[in-house]
Amino acid sequence: MLQISRGAVIAMHGCVLIGEAAGRPVPAGEIASVFGVSAAHVSKVMQRLCRAGVVRSARGPDGGFLLAAPPERITLLKAVSAVDGKIAPAKCLLGRHSCLRRRCMIGDFASRFEAEFKKVLSRTLAEAAAYSHGKKPAPRA
Repeated sequence: MLQISRGAVIAMHGCVLIGEAAGRPVPAGEIASVFGVSAAHVSKVMQRLCRAGVVRSARGPDGGFLLAAPPERITLLKAVSAVDGKIAPAKCLLGRHSCLRRRCMIGDFASRFEAEFKKVLSRTLAEAAAYSHGKKPAPRA
Protein backbone atom coordinates (compact mmCIF):
# COMPACT_ATOMS: atom_id res chain seq x y z
CA MET A 1 0.00 0.00 0.00
CA LEU A 2 1.19 3.48 -0.79
CA GLN A 3 2.87 5.19 2.13
CA ILE A 4 4.49 8.56 2.49
CA SER A 5 6.40 9.70 5.54
CA ARG A 6 5.70 12.62 7.84
CA GLY A 7 8.87 14.16 6.40
CA ALA A 8 7.40 14.00 2.90
CA VAL A 9 4.23 15.72 4.13
CA ILE A 10 6.38 18.44 5.71
CA ALA A 11 8.28 18.73 2.42
CA MET A 12 5.11 19.28 0.39
CA HIS A 13 3.62 21.82 2.81
CA GLY A 14 6.95 23.58 3.31
CA CYS A 15 7.59 23.90 -0.43
CA VAL A 16 4.12 25.34 -1.03
CA LEU A 17 4.71 27.86 1.78
CA ILE A 18 8.13 28.81 0.37
CA GLY A 19 6.59 29.24 -3.08
CA GLU A 20 3.97 31.59 -1.67
CA ALA A 21 6.68 33.74 -0.06
CA ALA A 22 7.46 35.15 -3.54
CA GLY A 23 11.24 35.21 -3.28
CA ARG A 24 11.51 35.91 0.45
CA PRO A 25 13.72 33.34 2.20
CA VAL A 26 11.60 31.34 4.65
CA PRO A 27 13.40 30.13 7.81
CA ALA A 28 12.93 26.54 9.00
CA GLY A 29 11.53 27.90 12.27
CA GLU A 30 8.76 29.72 10.42
CA ILE A 31 7.80 26.56 8.53
CA ALA A 32 7.79 24.62 11.80
CA SER A 33 5.65 27.25 13.49
CA VAL A 34 3.09 27.47 10.67
CA PHE A 35 2.57 23.70 10.55
CA GLY A 36 3.10 22.90 14.24
CA VAL A 37 6.02 20.53 13.71
CA SER A 38 9.54 20.28 15.09
CA ALA A 39 12.06 22.81 13.75
CA ALA A 40 14.71 20.07 13.87
CA HIS A 41 12.54 17.83 11.66
CA VAL A 42 11.90 20.70 9.22
CA SER A 43 15.66 21.38 9.05
CA LYS A 44 16.38 17.74 8.15
CA VAL A 45 13.66 17.76 5.50
CA MET A 46 14.97 21.02 4.04
CA GLN A 47 18.50 19.56 3.86
CA ARG A 48 17.16 16.68 1.75
CA LEU A 49 15.25 19.09 -0.46
CA CYS A 50 18.44 21.14 -0.92
CA ARG A 51 20.44 18.05 -1.91
CA ALA A 52 17.74 17.12 -4.42
CA GLY A 53 17.75 20.61 -5.94
CA VAL A 54 14.17 21.41 -4.97
CA VAL A 55 15.08 24.30 -2.65
CA ARG A 56 18.20 26.31 -1.94
CA SER A 57 19.31 27.96 1.25
CA ALA A 58 20.13 31.59 1.86
CA ARG A 59 22.45 32.32 4.77
CA GLY A 60 22.51 35.28 7.09
CA PRO A 61 20.14 37.00 9.50
CA ASP A 62 17.42 37.21 6.85
CA GLY A 63 18.21 33.75 5.53
CA GLY A 64 16.03 30.75 5.01
CA PHE A 65 14.90 28.60 2.11
CA LEU A 66 13.91 29.51 -1.42
CA LEU A 67 12.61 27.36 -4.24
CA ALA A 68 15.30 26.36 -6.73
CA ALA A 69 12.84 26.89 -9.62
CA PRO A 70 9.50 28.64 -10.08
CA PRO A 71 6.60 26.91 -8.26
CA GLU A 72 5.00 26.26 -11.65
CA ARG A 73 7.92 23.94 -12.48
CA ILE A 74 8.19 21.89 -9.26
CA THR A 75 5.76 19.04 -8.62
CA LEU A 76 4.62 17.70 -5.29
CA LEU A 77 6.09 14.36 -6.41
CA LYS A 78 9.54 15.92 -6.67
CA ALA A 79 9.29 17.09 -3.06
CA VAL A 80 8.03 13.69 -1.85
CA SER A 81 10.70 11.80 -3.80
CA ALA A 82 13.45 14.00 -2.36
CA VAL A 83 12.50 12.81 1.12
CA ASP A 84 11.10 9.30 0.62
CA GLY A 85 12.78 8.21 -2.59
CA LYS A 86 10.86 6.72 -5.50
CA ILE A 87 7.31 5.67 -4.70
CA ALA A 88 7.17 1.89 -4.91
CA PRO A 89 4.36 0.30 -6.89
CA ALA A 90 1.41 -1.16 -5.01
CA LYS A 91 1.95 -4.71 -3.80
CA CYS A 92 -0.35 -7.38 -2.43
CA LEU A 93 -1.51 -6.25 1.00
CA LEU A 94 -1.04 -9.82 2.25
CA GLY A 95 2.50 -9.95 0.87
CA ARG A 96 1.70 -12.65 -1.70
CA HIS A 97 3.35 -12.83 -5.12
CA SER A 98 0.15 -14.02 -6.79
CA CYS A 99 -3.50 -14.07 -5.81
CA LEU A 100 -5.46 -17.24 -5.18
CA ARG A 101 -8.42 -15.77 -7.10
CA ARG A 102 -8.78 -14.57 -10.65
CA ARG A 103 -8.92 -10.91 -9.53
CA CYS A 104 -8.23 -9.25 -6.23
CA MET A 105 -10.79 -6.60 -5.32
CA ILE A 106 -8.60 -5.09 -2.59
CA GLY A 107 -5.44 -5.14 -4.71
CA ASP A 108 -7.25 -3.56 -7.65
CA PHE A 109 -8.61 -0.85 -5.35
CA ALA A 110 -5.12 -0.19 -3.94
CA SER A 111 -3.71 0.12 -7.48
CA ARG A 112 -6.45 2.56 -8.51
CA PHE A 113 -5.93 4.58 -5.32
CA GLU A 114 -2.19 4.72 -6.01
CA ALA A 115 -2.76 5.91 -9.59
CA GLU A 116 -5.10 8.68 -8.41
CA PHE A 117 -2.69 9.75 -5.67
CA LYS A 118 0.16 9.95 -8.21
CA LYS A 119 -2.06 12.23 -10.32
CA VAL A 120 -2.40 14.52 -7.29
CA LEU A 121 1.36 14.44 -6.74
CA SER A 122 1.92 15.40 -10.39
CA ARG A 123 0.43 18.81 -9.60
CA THR A 124 2.81 21.71 -9.22
CA LEU A 125 3.45 23.73 -6.09
CA ALA A 126 1.65 26.65 -7.75
CA GLU A 127 -1.42 24.48 -8.34
CA ALA A 128 -1.33 23.20 -4.74
CA ALA A 129 -1.11 26.78 -3.43
CA ALA A 130 -4.04 27.88 -5.60
CA TYR A 131 -6.10 24.91 -4.41
CA SER A 132 -5.31 25.66 -0.75
CA HIS A 133 -6.75 29.15 -1.28
CA GLY A 134 -9.99 27.78 -2.71
CA LYS A 135 -9.09 28.05 -6.38
CA LYS A 136 -9.74 24.99 -8.48
CA PRO A 137 -6.66 23.88 -10.45
CA ALA A 138 -6.99 24.22 -14.21
CA PRO A 139 -7.87 20.97 -15.97
CA ARG A 140 -4.99 19.16 -17.59
CA ALA A 141 -4.87 18.14 -21.21
